[in-house]
Amino acid sequence: SWEFNITTGVVAWSEETFRIFGQSPAVGTPTYESFLELLHPDDRNHLDHVLQTTIATAQPYKIEYRIYQPDGSLVYISARGGLLSDISGKVTYLIGTVQDITERKLAEQQLQKAKETAEYANHAKSEFLALMSHEIRTPMNGILGLTHLALQTDLTPYQQDYLTKIQSSGQSLLEIINDILDFSKIEVGKLELESIPFELDQILNHIKNILALKAAEKGLELLFQVGDEIPQYLIGDSLRLTQVLMNLASNAVKFTETGSVTIGVQLLTYSQETVCLKFQVQDTGIGISPSQMEKLFQSFTQVDASTSRQYGGTGLGLAICKGLVNIMGGIIGVDSELGKGSIFYFEVELGYLWEPDDNSSYQVFNDSRQTQFSSMRELEEIQGADVLLVEDNAVNQQIAKELLQKVGLRVDCVTNGKEAIAKVMEQIYDLILMDIRMPGMDGLEATRRIRSLAKEDDSATEWFAAVPIIAMTANAMNIDRAKSSAAGMNYHLSKPVNPQELYQTLLKWIIPTKSSSVPTNNIPSLLPENTSVPVPENTSVPETATLSVPGLNINFGLELTGGDWSDYQDILRLFQTSTRKYDTEILTALNQGDLKQALYLVHSLKGVAGNIGADILYKSAASLHRDLQSETPDLEVLSSKALILAQQFQQVLESIDIFLDRFTSQ
Repeated sequence: SWEFNITTGVVAWSEETFRIFGQSPAVGTPTYESFLELLHPDDRNHLDHVLQTTIATAQPYKIEYRIYQPDGSLVYISARGGLLSDISGKVTYLIGTVQDITERKLAEQQLQKAKETAEYANHAKSEFLALMSHEIRTPMNGILGLTHLALQTDLTPYQQDYLTKIQSSGQSLLEIINDILDFSKIEVGKLELESIPFELDQILNHIKNILALKAAEKGLELLFQVGDEIPQYLIGDSLRLTQVLMNLASNAVKFTETGSVTIGVQLLTYSQETVCLKFQVQDTGIGISPSQMEKLFQSFTQVDASTSRQYGGTGLGLAICKGLVNIMGGIIGVDSELGKGSIFYFEVELGYLWEPDDNSSYQVFNDSRQTQFSSMRELEEIQGADVLLVEDNAVNQQIAKELLQKVGLRVDCVTNGKEAIAKVMEQIYDLILMDIRMPGMDGLEATRRIRSLAKEDDSATEWFAAVPIIAMTANAMNIDRAKSSAAGMNYHLSKPVNPQELYQTLLKWIIPTKSSSVPTNNIPSLLPENTSVPVPENTSVPETATLSVPGLNINFGLELTGGDWSDYQDILRLFQTSTRKYDTEILTALNQGDLKQALYLVHSLKGVAGNIGADILYKSAASLHRDLQSETPDLEVLSSKALILAQQFQQVLESIDIFLDRFTSQ
């Protein structure tokens, strides 16, 4: 302990204080000024300020500082103290205690250094993994690219078989590389999530299309259980959500020899803005013992060595799932018993698109697949309205045109912004549907120019400012919506086109008119999304038509044509002819470094793939589209994803051929 006489300025130390400070009592107690000189230079002013403040405010203090001993060693001190008054209440002394905390401080420093060393090593490891995955991608891209091109040539059956197996093996290796890259991104905190609208059914259909064949080959039932109260349209990162659910489901199929795999989605809680969903995958497979469960979700780890030998895999899948779910703010876990199967589950919070009704918070979940229109009278009120459709893709244009004409609208079609401006100079429209990315003048610039045609205090031009302009594009990011709004657009519809949302938008923005000259008997009823598609009379429908051929969700595509099989066939044929070379054109653009052209082609393919029901192709195009829009695009990643896209594109073309052949042969 020590004391300082405020009146006389005399300082007194105890023997222990002399020992801690390394001073000799024989020499005497140093003055306050000489004591400050013993402190580390960075601590002197701070201690002086604390002591002066205590004298001025009468508040006790607690502080840590460093002091040099005569041998030059540095001692860490923990000090506390306060003021002492005499009988009359006059403050006379500043007193305090000191404690040597050098050992504790050195231990803390060593611990911090060890932590930093470990973090640096972990970061270096992740950076190395990312670098190596990129280095491996370069030759892999060459292998897969040349294999893809070779498969397009005339081959003998043996050559076809060899190249197909090379392609399959290369794709498997590429998936492992992608796992390593994802894992390294998660570890170094570089993996970011998106928050965009998506349909839950599209995710489940994607998983079904990929796993149905594998499950059937093993004699397994692949089942889906989704609560009716769950909203169909959610907001989040659909790509990463699919990745987690797909990993769990594919593991279940891999480790199950008999029985079934059930994928379920359950509503846990909801609010006006979010829902908490529980996704689970239940299997009747080999199960996991309690001791083995401790190893789950650890990187590069499987439950035992025999699992790796028998089933393969890197042991990264569940670690990536855990990392992704953690980034989403959710939890992931497993319930299992050895020999009796497992239930893997994760819970995440997602946004959704509708708000609850004021009178009933449950109404928003009252069958999300139910049509939003109570009768056709609302659409009858806008029959005969004039709509300008600005769309450069022939397939998308045909789909949108038929959807509009089926509800009695008159439609003019143009393919770029310049043509749109020319049209609005000739005719007044009730609404304009505008694509964003088009050759020549894009939709944003066209909208700005149309709005600029309106002149103040000129009633003849006020229509240019008032006409509703709706973006109808595959650009679904929030920044894209902001750009649309800034350009003067009134609303933003995302492709693939959802008929219900399109018709709702028409009703919202087109002013009803009673002067319809369009017959009403052509308007179809608006089907609930989960309703079976009606078949027109005298139409021959193949038995396989209600099923999804690989890569093509036929029922989804039919919804866009109101169940018209003939129209759907026409759209598929148009897709074949108008996009036949898209895969090679995208690869060529990337090889030449023309990212702008690649973005345009992928954007176009993304929209049309979604519209025809090519779910897997749509997901791949959406992923590549996001990467192409990055401020720092990775050319190796782009090329890798483009190769995968090309393979899926060829699968879709083959599936269309199969479907059309079966249809016409019936």
